[in-house]
Amino acid sequence: MLAVRLQQRVTPLSPEAALGLGRVAFALGRRLLELPDEQLGQLRGVAGPNALLVLGGAELPWCDGIAYFGREPDDPSLLLPCASSPTLPATLLARALEQRFAGQGLRRPFLISLSPPLLLAVGDARKLERPALHAWLEAASTPGADK
Repeated sequence: MLAVRLQQRVTPLSPEAALGLGRVAFALGRRLLELPDEQLGQLRGVAGPNALLVLGGAELPWCDGIAYFGREPDDPSLLLPCASSPTLPATLLARALEQRFAGQGLRRPFLISLSPPLLLAVGDARKLERPALHAWLEAASTPGADK
């Protein structure tokens, strides 16, 4: 078992992913719908009941409360908080994740967040489309949905 800790990075990573949870996820979804078609078409994403992850580098929107992640230079299969680096070698961490989840169909890259603790395999992220975003937001606004 590896103890993964993050420390302050000397030079922040360039943002390549944006993660919104809870109310921030829904605000991010609404913000995405405001984007021009050309910009929205450059983004990919993954959504859950109370989470929205958007991948896209320079095309990422800003939204209050969002967490930004960048590719670890020592192993680009890892997306880490832009201002943090792992306390152990990134290649070792990536290898450990691959071994731990071998056979489960999880595809790189892996996004690692320690606050809150999350591990997401985002290799299956899909191109963002307005109808899918509308449907996700509508489902999230049904009674009993946590916002």
